[in-house]
Amino acid sequence: MACPMAPSAGFFRNYLNWVITSVAWLLADWFGWRTALAVYPALLRNKVAIVTGANAGLGLETTKALLQQGATVIMACRSMQAAATAREDILADPRNAGPVPDPASRLIPLHVDFEDFETIPKFVEAFHATGLPLHVLVNNAGVHLKPHKKVSCGFERTIASNFFGHFWLTQLLLDDLKAAAPSRVVEMSSFAENFGLLGMYTRSLPWGDLRGATLPDSGERAYTLSKTYILMAARELARRLEGSGVDVITVHPGFADSTWYLKSDNEAYFFSWLIAKVRSVIPWLGVGQPCTTGAISTIYAAMAPELQGSTSSVGSKGLIDSVCRALFGGRLKYFGPHYVIQNCFNAWPRWATNPWNYNRGACVRMYEGGLELIRQVEQELGLQQQQQPGGGAVNGNGAGPQAVLPAGKADGAVDGSNTRKRKGGSAAVVNGAGAQPVPAA
Repeated sequence: MACPMAPSAGFFRNYLNWVITSVAWLLADWFGWRTALAVYPALLRNKVAIVTGANAGLGLETTKALLQQGATVIMACRSMQAAATAREDILADPRNAGPVPDPASRLIPLHVDFEDFETIPKFVEAFHATGLPLHVLVNNAGVHLKPHKKVSCGFERTIASNFFGHFWLTQLLLDDLKAAAPSRVVEMSSFAENFGLLGMYTRSLPWGDLRGATLPDSGERAYTLSKTYILMAARELARRLEGSGVDVITVHPGFADSTWYLKSDNEAYFFSWLIAKVRSVIPWLGVGQPCTTGAISTIYAAMAPELQGSTSSVGSKGLIDSVCRALFGGRLKYFGPHYVIQNCFNAWPRWATNPWNYNRGACVRMYEGGLELIRQVEQELGLQQQQQPGGGAVNGNGAGPQAVLPAGKADGAVDGSNTRKRKGGSAAVVNGAGAQPVPAA
């Protein structure tokens, strides 16, 4: 929490610094994320982050911010050409370099397409080939109101891209996150989960069809379902990872002027048609807040040291949280603009309203359903599972599957100068004092 919660460790122990950083995050709502990061040291020096959808929109801004803070950023992108162009644009702006030298070696594009499930374990294989640890996983990529399409293994494209693809990716990388702990997973939800409070789209969940194969279109119901699934699974993942040093933090960007509406189906969905008509009359009109502010919640969740030890499962220790904990087993917290005042207070917490998020049995069922989908998809794709040292098989403890593919290299460019070995190198932990390298085991 940026403003109302006084931090208790490291950089934020000094109350004056806390006030300065809190004001900086508030100013960032008007002037962009660079305003907030100007008061921070290089918090992510020697850290490694993966950002999905890093070549455009919110993912691009998140990549810039993490690079500026000293991280090595893996740009997980569907189009390697778009990733290469984005990488050149990022490196062309000296403000993105930050205080850590050689930013070019810290920006690595790798290929993954969440509508093509075979690319997901290939991406993980390519990431492991770099020898890098993993401290931050930002599950940012997603689609909204695109033309209806069935993708890999019969999934509806919105469910595949927004929920299942990232769920599987996270499971495959859990061992990496645990090995580099303290670490964190940042999940991208949406204000659309609030539709459940109004009885819209999620009055009942299609438990027998979590693939979305029977959805008639890729409209608001598919989108709302995908974002509700993310919150439910994130809550259960956070519970299973308690004590592991891996934090699970969920965010939403508000109504951001990203690129989603440029790729949406203007003929099938009224909302897309309306935006297209407005922009045809006023071409310069932005759709919501710019990405430089829309990405604030994601950037804050990915790097703020005061969030270490925080999860999406619990809120602060107040009266309302105590009541919610007694009634629902915890109050589901995520970061983003307020319910009523959109596009302001991006680094402040808010609380989920969809009743499904407070049904612990349903959250467990959603998580287990995701694990079962992984088993089914692996079988359908002909992948073999192999137990890795230290865990890795799908089980009720939240450990992820390790898929072994036929011989072959994954798509994507890996600069040999970026390769770091797990042994004999150094890793850094996320703590209040910034990045402090510690010898690798």
